[in-house]
Amino acid sequence: MRFYPWMRGVDPILRDYIQGALLRHDGRLADAIALYRQLVEQHPDLDYVRLELSTMLMEDRQFERSNAELALLHQRQLSDPAAQHSVEQYRQALAQQRRWNFRISAGLAYNNNVNSANRDRMLYLPVAAGGWTFWVPFAKGSDALPKSDWGLKYSGGANVERNIGGHHYYTLGADIDGVSYQEARDYSDRTLTLRGGYKWQNADIWFSATPQVSQAWMGGRRYSHNHGMALEYGWRPSPEWQLMGAWLWLKRKYDDRDYAAYDGHLDILSLTAVRTLSPSLLAFGSLGLQRESTTAREYAYRFPWAQLGVIKTFGSTLGARLSARYGRQSYDQPYALFLNQERHDRELRLDASLWAPGFTIAGLEPKLNISYLRITSNLPMYARDRTEVSLMFEKRF
Repeated sequence: MRFYPWMRGVDPILRDYIQGALLRHDGRLADAIALYRQLVEQHPDLDYVRLELSTMLMEDRQFERSNAELALLHQRQLSDPAAQHSVEQYRQALAQQRRWNFRISAGLAYNNNVNSANRDRMLYLPVAAGGWTFWVPFAKGSDALPKSDWGLKYSGGANVERNIGGHHYYTLGADIDGVSYQEARDYSDRTLTLRGGYKWQNADIWFSATPQVSQAWMGGRRYSHNHGMALEYGWRPSPEWQLMGAWLWLKRKYDDRDYAAYDGHLDILSLTAVRTLSPSLLAFGSLGLQRESTTAREYAYRFPWAQLGVIKTFGSTLGARLSARYGRQSYDQPYALFLNQERHDRELRLDASLWAPGFTIAGLEPKLNISYLRITSNLPMYARDRTEVSLMFEKRF
Protein backbone atom coordinates (compact mmCIF):
# COMPACT_ATOMS: atom_id res chain seq x y z
CA MET A 1 0.00 0.00 0.00
CA ARG A 2 2.81 2.43 0.76
CA PHE A 3 4.47 1.79 -2.63
CA TYR A 4 1.33 1.92 -4.76
CA PRO A 5 0.77 5.74 -4.76
CA TRP A 6 4.23 6.22 -6.30
CA MET A 7 3.94 3.61 -9.07
CA ARG A 8 3.36 4.53 -12.69
CA GLY A 9 -0.09 4.23 -14.23
CA VAL A 10 -1.92 4.11 -10.91
CA ASP A 11 -5.65 4.68 -10.63
CA PRO A 12 -5.98 8.18 -9.05
CA ILE A 13 -9.11 7.22 -7.09
CA LEU A 14 -7.47 4.10 -5.70
CA ARG A 15 -4.33 6.11 -5.00
CA ASP A 16 -6.23 8.65 -2.87
CA TYR A 17 -8.19 5.89 -1.16
CA ILE A 18 -4.97 4.09 -0.19
CA GLN A 19 -3.30 7.35 0.86
CA GLY A 20 -6.25 8.13 3.16
CA ALA A 21 -6.08 4.66 4.71
CA LEU A 22 -2.36 5.13 5.39
CA LEU A 23 -2.94 8.55 6.95
CA ARG A 24 -5.58 7.04 9.23
CA HIS A 25 -3.25 4.18 10.17
CA ASP A 26 -0.50 6.68 11.04
CA GLY A 27 -2.81 8.61 13.37
CA ARG A 28 -3.29 11.58 11.03
CA LEU A 29 -7.04 11.37 11.20
CA ALA A 30 -7.76 15.00 10.23
CA ASP A 31 -5.67 14.66 7.04
CA ALA A 32 -7.39 11.37 6.17
CA ILE A 33 -10.82 12.96 6.62
CA ALA A 34 -9.89 15.92 4.43
CA LEU A 35 -8.64 13.61 1.67
CA TYR A 36 -11.74 11.36 1.76
CA ARG A 37 -14.06 14.37 1.84
CA GLN A 38 -12.37 15.73 -1.28
CA LEU A 39 -12.66 12.30 -2.89
CA VAL A 40 -16.44 11.97 -2.36
CA GLU A 41 -17.01 15.58 -3.46
CA GLN A 42 -15.26 14.82 -6.74
CA HIS A 43 -16.92 11.40 -7.09
CA PRO A 44 -20.30 11.43 -5.27
CA ASP A 45 -21.06 7.85 -6.34
CA LEU A 46 -18.24 6.36 -4.20
CA ASP A 47 -20.59 5.13 -1.50
CA TYR A 48 -18.10 2.78 0.17
CA VAL A 49 -15.54 5.58 0.46
CA ARG A 50 -18.34 7.69 1.97
CA LEU A 51 -18.97 4.89 4.50
CA GLU A 52 -15.29 4.95 5.47
CA LEU A 53 -15.50 8.74 5.77
CA SER A 54 -18.50 8.50 8.10
CA THR A 55 -16.68 6.08 10.41
CA MET A 56 -13.64 8.35 10.56
CA LEU A 57 -15.88 11.31 11.38
CA MET A 58 -17.38 9.27 14.23
CA GLU A 59 -13.91 8.41 15.49
CA ASP A 60 -13.00 12.12 15.33
CA ARG A 61 -16.13 12.97 17.39
CA GLN A 62 -17.74 14.90 14.49
CA PHE A 63 -21.06 13.17 15.04
CA GLU A 64 -23.34 15.58 13.15
CA ARG A 65 -21.20 15.43 10.00
CA SER A 66 -20.98 11.65 10.28
CA ASN A 67 -24.75 11.43 10.62
CA ALA A 68 -25.23 13.52 7.47
CA GLU A 69 -23.06 11.11 5.45
CA LEU A 70 -24.86 8.09 6.90
CA ALA A 71 -28.29 9.60 6.13
CA LEU A 72 -27.28 9.85 2.47
CA LEU A 73 -26.13 6.22 2.44
CA HIS A 74 -29.38 5.18 4.13
CA GLN A 75 -31.34 6.72 1.26
CA ARG A 76 -29.21 5.08 -1.43
CA GLN A 77 -29.31 1.54 0.02
CA LEU A 78 -25.89 -0.05 -0.53
CA SER A 79 -25.80 -3.24 -2.61
CA ASP A 80 -23.79 -5.12 0.01
CA PRO A 81 -26.21 -6.18 2.81
CA ALA A 82 -23.39 -6.27 5.39
CA ALA A 83 -22.34 -2.71 4.53
CA GLN A 84 -25.94 -1.48 4.69
CA HIS A 85 -26.33 -3.19 8.06
CA SER A 86 -23.25 -1.26 9.26
CA VAL A 87 -24.85 1.99 8.10
CA GLU A 88 -27.94 1.31 10.21
CA GLN A 89 -25.86 0.30 13.24
CA TYR A 90 -23.81 3.49 13.05
CA ARG A 91 -26.97 5.60 12.78
CA GLN A 92 -28.38 3.91 15.86
CA ALA A 93 -25.13 4.53 17.74
CA LEU A 94 -25.27 8.23 16.87
CA ALA A 95 -28.91 8.45 17.94
CA GLN A 96 -27.93 6.83 21.23
CA GLN A 97 -25.17 9.37 21.72
CA ARG A 98 -27.71 12.23 21.61
CA ARG A 99 -29.90 10.75 24.32
CA TRP A 100 -29.93 11.66 27.98
CA ASN A 101 -28.02 9.24 30.21
CA PHE A 102 -29.41 8.46 33.64
CA ARG A 103 -27.85 6.93 36.75
CA ILE A 104 -29.54 5.89 39.98
CA SER A 105 -27.95 4.30 43.03
CA ALA A 106 -29.29 3.49 46.49
CA GLY A 107 -28.32 1.24 49.35
CA LEU A 108 -27.59 0.76 53.03
CA ALA A 109 -24.58 2.49 54.61
CA TYR A 110 -22.93 2.28 58.03
CA ASN A 111 -20.74 5.14 59.30
CA ASN A 112 -18.91 4.91 62.65
CA ASN A 113 -18.37 8.69 62.90
CA VAL A 114 -21.19 10.57 61.20
CA ASN A 115 -20.32 13.81 63.04
CA SER A 116 -16.55 13.66 62.27
CA ALA A 117 -15.69 13.99 65.97
CA ASN A 118 -12.47 13.41 67.86
CA ARG A 119 -12.50 10.18 69.90
CA ASP A 120 -10.79 11.50 73.04
CA ARG A 121 -13.19 11.79 75.96
CA MET A 122 -11.31 14.78 77.33
CA LEU A 123 -10.70 18.09 75.59
CA TYR A 124 -7.36 19.66 76.49
CA LEU A 125 -7.00 23.42 76.07
CA PRO A 126 -3.73 25.31 76.70
CA VAL A 127 -3.51 27.97 79.38
CA ALA A 128 -0.40 30.16 79.68
CA ALA A 129 0.67 31.28 83.15
CA GLY A 130 4.02 32.50 84.44
CA GLY A 131 5.84 31.51 81.30
CA TRP A 132 4.44 27.99 81.49
CA THR A 133 1.78 26.33 79.39
CA PHE A 134 -0.72 24.08 81.15
CA TRP A 135 -3.10 21.79 79.31
CA VAL A 136 -6.37 21.91 81.19
CA PRO A 137 -8.73 18.95 80.68
CA PHE A 138 -12.46 19.36 80.07
CA ALA A 139 -14.84 16.39 79.94
CA LYS A 140 -16.74 16.13 76.66
CA GLY A 141 -20.46 15.67 76.44
CA SER A 142 -21.86 12.75 74.47
CA ASP A 143 -22.69 15.02 71.52
CA ALA A 144 -19.01 15.86 71.12
CA LEU A 145 -18.00 12.20 70.75
CA PRO A 146 -18.26 10.13 67.56
CA LYS A 147 -21.72 8.88 66.66
CA SER A 148 -22.27 5.77 64.58
CA ASP A 149 -25.40 5.07 62.60
CA TRP A 150 -26.98 3.22 59.70
CA GLY A 151 -28.60 5.12 56.91
CA LEU A 152 -30.00 5.11 53.41
CA LYS A 153 -27.40 6.35 50.97
CA TYR A 154 -28.50 7.44 47.51
CA SER A 155 -27.34 9.24 44.41
CA GLY A 156 -28.64 9.97 40.96
CA GLY A 157 -27.68 11.84 37.86
CA ALA A 158 -28.75 12.85 34.39
CA ASN A 159 -26.50 14.23 31.68
CA VAL A 160 -26.38 14.79 27.96
CA GLU A 161 -23.61 15.74 25.56
CA ARG A 162 -24.62 16.82 22.05
CA ASN A 163 -22.62 17.74 19.01
CA ILE A 164 -23.61 21.12 17.56
CA GLY A 165 -21.27 20.96 14.58
CA GLY A 166 -17.63 20.11 13.94
CA HIS A 167 -15.90 19.35 17.22
CA HIS A 168 -18.20 21.60 19.28
CA TYR A 169 -20.62 20.30 21.93
CA TYR A 170 -22.93 21.57 24.62
CA THR A 171 -23.35 19.66 27.88
CA LEU A 172 -26.09 19.63 30.50
CA GLY A 173 -26.29 17.68 33.73
CA ALA A 174 -27.78 17.34 37.19
CA ASP A 175 -26.68 15.26 40.19
CA ILE A 176 -28.06 14.54 43.62
CA ASP A 177 -26.18 12.78 46.42
CA GLY A 178 -27.11 12.22 50.02
CA VAL A 179 -27.55 10.02 53.04
CA SER A 180 -30.45 9.78 55.48
CA TYR A 181 -29.44 8.41 58.89
CA GLN A 182 -31.80 6.46 61.06
CA GLU A 183 -31.06 8.18 64.40
CA ALA A 184 -28.44 10.89 63.83
CA ARG A 185 -30.82 12.82 61.62
CA ASP A 186 -29.10 16.15 62.23
CA TYR A 187 -26.22 14.78 60.15
CA SER A 188 -28.33 13.54 57.25
CA ASP A 189 -27.34 15.49 54.19
CA ARG A 190 -28.00 15.87 50.49
CA THR A 191 -26.52 18.00 47.72
CA LEU A 192 -28.09 19.00 44.42
CA THR A 193 -25.83 20.21 41.59
CA LEU A 194 -26.85 21.66 38.21
CA ARG A 195 -24.34 22.30 35.44
CA GLY A 196 -24.16 23.15 31.77
CA GLY A 197 -21.34 24.19 29.51
CA TYR A 198 -19.23 23.85 26.40
CA LYS A 199 -16.94 21.03 25.24
CA TRP A 200 -14.52 20.69 22.34
CA GLN A 201 -13.22 17.25 21.47
CA ASN A 202 -11.72 15.10 18.77
CA ALA A 203 -10.27 11.60 18.81
CA ASP A 204 -7.29 12.54 20.99
CA ILE A 205 -8.01 15.79 22.85
CA TRP A 206 -10.89 17.34 24.74
CA PHE A 207 -11.50 20.56 26.63
CA SER A 208 -14.57 21.61 28.61
CA ALA A 209 -15.74 24.68 30.51
CA THR A 210 -18.71 24.01 32.76
CA PRO A 211 -20.41 26.55 35.04
CA GLN A 212 -22.33 24.97 37.92
CA VAL A 213 -24.50 25.77 40.93
CA SER A 214 -25.29 23.61 43.95
CA GLN A 215 -27.32 23.61 47.14
CA ALA A 216 -26.59 21.49 50.21
CA TRP A 217 -28.96 20.55 53.03
CA MET A 218 -27.97 19.26 56.48
CA GLY A 219 -30.49 17.79 58.89
CA GLY A 220 -33.32 18.83 56.59
CA ARG A 221 -32.25 22.51 56.62
CA ARG A 222 -30.48 24.53 53.96
CA TYR A 223 -26.79 24.40 54.80
CA SER A 224 -24.74 26.02 52.04
CA HIS A 225 -24.92 27.03 48.40
CA ASN A 226 -22.15 27.30 45.84
CA HIS A 227 -21.58 28.50 42.32
CA GLY A 228 -18.50 28.23 40.19
CA MET A 229 -16.72 26.91 37.14
CA ALA A 230 -14.98 23.66 36.21
CA LEU A 231 -12.31 23.49 33.49
CA GLU A 232 -10.94 20.19 32.18
CA TYR A 233 -8.38 19.25 29.57
CA GLY A 234 -7.62 15.73 28.42
CA TRP A 235 -5.19 14.11 26.01
CA ARG A 236 -4.84 10.55 24.73
CA PRO A 237 -1.23 10.30 23.49
CA SER A 238 -1.74 6.58 22.77
CA PRO A 239 -4.44 3.95 23.23
CA GLU A 240 -2.78 2.92 26.53
CA TRP A 241 -2.41 6.37 28.09
CA GLN A 242 -4.82 9.12 29.08
CA LEU A 243 -3.69 12.38 30.71
CA MET A 244 -6.02 14.91 32.31
CA GLY A 245 -5.85 18.25 34.05
CA ALA A 246 -8.75 19.85 35.91
CA TRP A 247 -9.45 23.03 37.81
CA LEU A 248 -12.55 23.71 39.90
CA TRP A 249 -13.42 27.09 41.40
CA LEU A 250 -16.38 27.46 43.76
CA LYS A 251 -17.76 30.44 45.60
CA ARG A 252 -19.19 29.10 48.85
CA LYS A 253 -21.71 30.73 51.16
CA TYR A 254 -23.35 29.20 54.24
CA ASP A 255 -27.07 29.68 54.76
CA ASP A 256 -26.74 29.66 58.56
CA ARG A 257 -25.03 32.94 59.47
CA ASP A 258 -23.47 31.24 62.51
CA TYR A 259 -21.04 29.78 59.94
CA ALA A 260 -20.31 33.09 58.20
CA ALA A 261 -16.64 32.79 59.19
CA TYR A 262 -16.38 29.85 56.73
CA ASP A 263 -17.73 31.80 53.72
CA GLY A 264 -15.20 32.04 50.93
CA HIS A 265 -14.07 30.22 47.82
CA LEU A 266 -12.51 26.86 47.01
CA ASP A 267 -9.94 26.03 44.32
CA ILE A 268 -9.01 22.46 43.38
CA LEU A 269 -6.31 21.76 40.81
CA SER A 270 -5.50 18.17 39.78
CA LEU A 271 -3.34 16.30 37.27
CA THR A 272 -4.19 12.66 36.50
CA ALA A 273 -2.57 9.92 34.43
CA VAL A 274 -4.41 6.70 33.51
CA ARG A 275 -2.60 3.67 32.10
CA THR A 276 -4.39 0.69 30.57
CA LEU A 277 -2.08 -2.24 31.31
CA SER A 278 -4.41 -4.88 29.88
CA PRO A 279 -8.11 -5.22 29.03
CA SER A 280 -8.68 -6.25 32.66
CA LEU A 281 -6.22 -3.97 34.49
CA LEU A 282 -6.09 -0.18 34.69
CA ALA A 283 -3.85 1.95 36.93
CA PHE A 284 -4.15 5.66 37.73
CA GLY A 285 -2.32 8.32 39.69
CA SER A 286 -3.12 11.92 40.59
CA LEU A 287 -1.47 14.96 42.09
CA GLY A 288 -3.63 17.75 43.42
CA LEU A 289 -3.74 20.99 45.33
CA GLN A 290 -6.82 22.16 47.20
CA ARG A 291 -6.98 25.73 48.45
CA GLU A 292 -9.82 27.14 50.54
CA SER A 293 -10.00 30.81 51.41
CA THR A 294 -12.40 31.80 54.19
CA THR A 295 -13.56 34.99 55.86
CA ALA A 296 -11.77 33.97 59.07
CA ARG A 297 -8.20 33.32 57.94
CA GLU A 298 -7.49 30.74 60.65
CA TYR A 299 -9.87 28.37 58.79
CA ALA A 300 -8.23 28.95 55.38
CA TYR A 301 -5.87 26.17 54.28
CA ARG A 302 -3.74 24.57 51.56
CA PHE A 303 -4.02 20.85 50.96
CA PRO A 304 -1.59 19.20 48.50
CA TRP A 305 -2.25 15.48 47.97
CA ALA A 306 -1.26 12.45 45.92
CA GLN A 307 -3.37 9.43 44.95
CA LEU A 308 -2.70 6.02 43.44
CA GLY A 309 -5.21 3.36 42.42
CA VAL A 310 -6.00 0.32 40.29
CA ILE A 311 -9.11 -1.16 38.70
CA LYS A 312 -9.00 -4.92 38.07
CA THR A 313 -11.53 -7.43 36.79
CA PHE A 314 -11.21 -11.18 37.11
CA GLY A 315 -13.36 -12.33 34.22
CA SER A 316 -17.04 -12.31 35.13
CA THR A 317 -16.29 -13.35 38.72
CA LEU A 318 -15.06 -10.20 40.43
CA GLY A 319 -14.27 -6.57 39.80
CA ALA A 320 -12.29 -4.42 42.22
CA ARG A 321 -11.24 -0.79 42.55
CA LEU A 322 -8.61 0.19 45.13
CA SER A 323 -7.17 3.64 45.80
CA ALA A 324 -5.12 5.45 48.44
CA ARG A 325 -4.73 9.20 48.92
CA TYR A 326 -2.35 11.05 51.22
CA GLY A 327 -2.09 14.79 51.85
CA ARG A 328 -0.95 17.44 54.30
CA GLN A 329 -3.23 20.30 55.27
CA SER A 330 -1.69 23.57 56.47
CA TYR A 331 -3.72 26.51 57.78
CA ASP A 332 -2.96 30.14 56.98
CA GLN A 333 -3.07 31.68 60.43
CA PRO A 334 -2.45 30.39 63.97
CA TYR A 335 -5.40 29.43 66.15
CA ALA A 336 -6.10 31.97 68.89
CA LEU A 337 -7.78 29.26 70.97
CA PHE A 338 -4.48 27.32 71.06
CA LEU A 339 -2.17 30.21 72.02
CA ASN A 340 -1.59 31.09 68.36
CA GLN A 341 -0.24 27.69 67.38
CA GLU A 342 -0.23 26.85 63.69
CA ARG A 343 -2.37 23.87 62.74
CA HIS A 344 -1.06 21.10 60.50
CA ASP A 345 -3.10 18.00 59.62
CA ARG A 346 -2.13 14.84 57.77
CA GLU A 347 -4.82 12.91 55.94
CA LEU A 348 -4.88 9.31 54.73
CA ARG A 349 -7.85 7.98 52.79
CA LEU A 350 -8.32 4.40 51.56
CA ASP A 351 -11.19 3.33 49.29
CA ALA A 352 -12.20 -0.06 47.94
CA SER A 353 -15.11 -1.26 45.80
CA LEU A 354 -16.06 -4.82 44.87
CA TRP A 355 -18.63 -6.08 42.38
CA ALA A 356 -19.42 -9.01 40.08
CA PRO A 357 -19.33 -7.86 36.42
CA GLY A 358 -22.62 -8.55 34.67
CA PHE A 359 -24.38 -9.71 37.84
CA THR A 360 -27.63 -7.88 38.57
CA ILE A 361 -30.58 -8.18 40.91
CA ALA A 362 -33.83 -6.93 39.37
CA GLY A 363 -31.73 -5.02 36.86
CA LEU A 364 -29.59 -3.38 39.56
CA GLU A 365 -25.84 -3.99 39.92
CA PRO A 366 -24.79 -4.50 43.58
CA LYS A 367 -21.51 -2.99 44.70
CA LEU A 368 -19.77 -3.15 48.09
CA ASN A 369 -17.88 0.02 49.03
CA ILE A 370 -15.48 0.51 51.95
CA SER A 371 -13.92 3.87 52.83
CA TYR A 372 -11.48 4.71 55.62
CA LEU A 373 -10.33 8.21 56.55
CA ARG A 374 -7.72 9.04 59.18
CA ILE A 375 -6.62 12.57 60.08
CA THR A 376 -3.79 13.28 62.50
CA SER A 377 -3.08 16.81 63.75
CA ASN A 378 -0.55 18.68 65.85
CA LEU A 379 -3.61 20.06 67.66
CA PRO A 380 -5.02 16.83 69.17
CA MET A 381 -8.68 17.90 69.21
CA TYR A 382 -8.73 17.89 65.38
CA ALA A 383 -7.51 14.30 65.01
CA ARG A 384 -10.27 11.96 63.88
CA ASP A 385 -11.02 8.85 61.85
CA ARG A 386 -14.03 7.48 60.04
CA THR A 387 -14.99 4.18 58.43
CA GLU A 388 -17.96 3.80 56.12
CA VAL A 389 -19.28 0.59 54.61
CA SER A 390 -22.10 0.61 52.07
CA LEU A 391 -23.89 -1.88 49.86
CA MET A 392 -25.20 0.02 46.86
CA PHE A 393 -27.45 -1.03 43.99
CA GLU A 394 -26.86 0.89 40.78
CA LYS A 395 -28.47 1.14 37.37
CA ARG A 396 -27.52 3.16 34.30
CA PHE A 397 -29.84 3.73 31.37
